[in-house]
Amino acid sequence: MTKLIPVRYNGKNYPPHIKSTIQEVAGNFDKDVIIVNSSYSLHTEYSYMARKFNSKIIKDLTHIISAHQDNVPKLWYNNDWANDFFIFLDRLIASNKPPDVLEIHPPFKDYCSSFEQFLDIYKIFYNKFINKYPNTVILIENRCGTMYKNGKFLLSTCSDVLNLCDVLRKLNVNLKIVLDYPQIFSAELIKMDNINLNKILAFNSELKIYKEVIGGFHIWGKRKSEKGRWAPHTGNFNTFFSNNNDLKKEFLESILNTFDDEIERYFVPEVNSGEEDLLSIVADMENAGFIFNTENSCDLQFIRIKWEKDQPFFELYNRDKNEIIYKNAIGDISLHVTNVKYCLGSYELGTHKHIPCKKNNIVQEKNICKECENLNGFKYCVSCHGDKCIAYKNNAIEYCNKKHFVYLAYFPDQVIKVGTAHELRKEERLLEQGALFRILIAELPTGKLARQMEVEISKLGYKTSVSSKYKIKNILYSMKENEIQELLDTVYQNIRRNINYEFIKYLLDPYIYYDNLQITNAVNNIIMQTEQQQLSLFSDIIKPQYNILTNVSNISGNIIIFIGSIALLKDNKNNLWAYNFKEIYGRNIIFM
Repeated sequence: MTKLIPVRYNGKNYPPHIKSTIQEVAGNFDKDVIIVNSSYSLHTEYSYMARKFNSKIIKDLTHIISAHQDNVPKLWYNNDWANDFFIFLDRLIASNKPPDVLEIHPPFKDYCSSFEQFLDIYKIFYNKFINKYPNTVILIENRCGTMYKNGKFLLSTCSDVLNLCDVLRKLNVNLKIVLDYPQIFSAELIKMDNINLNKILAFNSELKIYKEVIGGFHIWGKRKSEKGRWAPHTGNFNTFFSNNNDLKKEFLESILNTFDDEIERYFVPEVNSGEEDLLSIVADMENAGFIFNTENSCDLQFIRIKWEKDQPFFELYNRDKNEIIYKNAIGDISLHVTNVKYCLGSYELGTHKHIPCKKNNIVQEKNICKECENLNGFKYCVSCHGDKCIAYKNNAIEYCNKKHFVYLAYFPDQVIKVGTAHELRKEERLLEQGALFRILIAELPTGKLARQMEVEISKLGYKTSVSSKYKIKNILYSMKENEIQELLDTVYQNIRRNINYEFIKYLLDPYIYYDNLQITNAVNNIIMQTEQQQLSLFSDIIKPQYNILTNVSNISGNIIIFIGSIALLKDNKNNLWAYNFKEIYGRNIIFM
């Protein structure tokens, strides 16, 4: 998991669900004063252009003033410069609260030829600074691009970063690198018109062993001007990679794979163009799987739609507190969904108590990893037809040897499904499947017998499964409620006449389904008010028209009803949308 602490850059806002509490503040040598009313990251002199060296707080700092070439500052020139640099920053911070982060920049190679030499100078500054500001995190940024003529930056290329990582780890220096990826592209002379990621991918692969030394990232876009020149700090990933989605995906996945840990790192989006470019970059990163640490996010994993007494709830797992929480699923909703799917963990059979995945494994198509799948021993029971038992766990066998029911469920367009349910979950399971009209037709002593009866009934032409794809396309009923009930009664009688004699004794009273048919009030009275008319799920009133949502990262609107895991939402323009919440099972969400 790649977690990021969002830093607000140049006054631009993150998406509403990301609440950045840290802002970047410029601290170059032409600054006299800063006034900050929040947490901040102080971005110090970066030696790109000439400075005037005439600010009030620097006029007596002779070692800083004299260390330049054509007024481009020479950073970390010597020990005296390091002393002056501390005084300058101390004066600049003044009565403000101490910075959360201090970003510094590397010296030039013509006067500082090694990282060991630089760190000897840095320690002079560090000992003074950390004594007064002990809680500030200090980061050094790799640099490329300057008006300085006498030499290149000491920290610029991939090999420079890797060498500094190695030195920092060996010498145990309290300093980390904030990695500016676009500047790495420039330092490695990667052609923007025909990007080849081989150097970046190899770099990230080597960087993985040093990932604890990386404390943050600078990421921004590039865009071609009308004259055909690539303009830095403008645009987004789409313009950076010339709308090549494969390159964009490969780049982001490479960073994710390199920094797949629980370490929080600072993120500075140095975007000088419009706010829409920042939003585009952040959206691409979230969709790739980056997690932005926000004040209202607490790693809530979406587990499932949980039905309790005919009411749907969001079942969520709070990793920070290691607890399951429930949130009412009907009404107004606005949430953001991340792209990466994590294992849902397993359940204790019978109690259905959630057991989190110990390794928090990322999964793809399935909802659980192999370890959790093997934990409850139920995986072979899913495809069991009752002919022979292949369960290998005692808890699965014990679960199967309890009372089970066989049910019939009606779905729109006269689709009848037969299925089985454990005695402890017979109502919940039917509601989970979206079986608003159902009948319990048999009670059997074991799950094995129930599966055998299910197979026999299916031979009469009734389905054993109905896909989510069908359900979401067929929410609306073409038959009235009494007609559906009559059809279920007819099907029941057909089964009674044609089922094998050995199962007759398990059949329930044919009229019992009237007592067990529990259409929730929300469904039975599903009447939605629009500007012009009342709408219902049933054919005796005008049917609503709806569109289907899929593969979305933000879900918002008013949830009118849940049918199984499928919600019918109304947006602020009274448009209706159907969404299957199974799409986000296992994903992290943030309520906005």
